[in-house]
Amino acid sequence: MTTDVSATAPENRRAFIAAAFAAIGCQPLWGADDARLRLPITGIEPRIAPYEEFCRRQPRHCQLTGRATIPMNEDLMSTLRRVNTRTNRDIRFALDREIHGAEDYWTLPVSGYGDCEDIALEKRHRLTRLGYPTAALRLALVFHDRHMTSHCILTIETDAGTFLMDSQDDRVTRWDRSPYHFEARERVDGLWDRFDQSDWWSNGVEDPPSPDGE
Repeated sequence: MTTDVSATAPENRRAFIAAAFAAIGCQPLWGADDARLRLPITGIEPRIAPYEEFCRRQPRHCQLTGRATIPMNEDLMSTLRRVNTRTNRDIRFALDREIHGAEDYWTLPVSGYGDCEDIALEKRHRLTRLGYPTAALRLALVFHDRHMTSHCILTIETDAGTFLMDSQDDRVTRWDRSPYHFEARERVDGLWDRFDQSDWWSNGVEDPPSPDGE
């Protein structure tokens, strides 16, 4: 028996197409239940101290305004890849204590040097200069699932899912396809969602590393 998809309701057509993608091992962007970053939240917290200090010094870089979700298309993905790659090449990694004489000092890169949070802030700055809303460009603290090192990345919230811009990877990856466990993520109101860590810290790791952004 054949099905006339064109004659069905829009919801049925979408379900039919999603099933077809699944059958061939593909997944349409709008059909992925986990495309958006949604994890169990254990608490809502203020900014960590080094980020709060940066926001006091340069408040315009911390004002999250405009649309919280932006449409994904080829132009956006091309821009994200270009900005991610160029920034990774423009900024050389250096520890805060080497640049600023402090263990954890958040700022835009200085003289072409910075660590992970500095590079993430620089990427947001470059994207906002291109006209993208800061509310869709939010920082996140993560841990690598192998190395268990803390890290800061920039997340881009789109209607096709949450994508990552990473100082350690020139690719722009969707959050659920990255090697990271998410500890916390910036909210539009300036606070941070802290995510449940019990599932993965129960696998033999006693204490998580301090989220210093290195």
